[in-house]
Amino acid sequence: MTVPEIYNKWKEQWRNGEFRQPGYVLNRYPEIAYHIRESKRVWSEQDIQIFTDYLGDKEKKRFVANLFAIQEQIPEELFEPFIDASIYDTDPSSNQDYLNPCIRVFGFARVIEMLDFRFLHGDDETKKRVKWAYYWVRSPLVTIVPNDGPERVTAFKEKWNGFYYETYNMKTRSNYEVSEAELAEYKRAVKQTLIRRKRMWMEEFLRNTDEEARKNIKASLPTELSAFSEENQELAKKYLKESGQV
Repeated sequence: MTVPEIYNKWKEQWRNGEFRQPGYVLNRYPEIAYHIRESKRVWSEQDIQIFTDYLGDKEKKRFVANLFAIQEQIPEELFEPFIDASIYDTDPSSNQDYLNPCIRVFGFARVIEMLDFRFLHGDDETKKRVKWAYYWVRSPLVTIVPNDGPERVTAFKEKWNGFYYETYNMKTRSNYEVSEAELAEYKRAVKQTLIRRKRMWMEEFLRNTDEEARKNIKASLPTELSAFSEENQELAKKYLKESGQV
């Protein structure tokens, strides 16, 4: 099947309610999406170009997000189009539909780095939209406080359950935890992300003279010097003075 044929079939099945898990609202995927996964479809250059075009279309982009939400892989060439689809989605609450598959396939750190890049090189409207997207790319680290021991920091990963990707194992009544090596990488990535993002936002505040943009940035930054890392101390002093907080 060609990509347009898959799209038309997807629309038809969605309209007719042909889901493998009918009634499960949060994870509804038409049968054609499972067929593509099970066939281990390898996408051609032409297929990828069509998907890229679809990700720029208000209606068809939702098909692409739904399809790849349950595919094992996403073609490398679709990474940036997926990120841009999330940034420019007209509904900020649905941009997670494009970000979540990318986080699963390409990793938290790479998604954050691309959003940071779009923030740095975008206009004020793009910067505002990137900040909306940041909301859905939260730190993967979680603190667990067991009843019979000290608290510990870990992270969870997604696994295929036969219908969709999940982080919670119903059999063991617990989340799928990452390995120690993966956890160490997450901690490093989160630390660097926070340092880089605060620096980026402070630099943007000092550069940008638009009051609305400045107000938006100020709402996302700490108000105390002690909340900034050692690497950002000097810049933080300038920012706090310029923003009238010292």
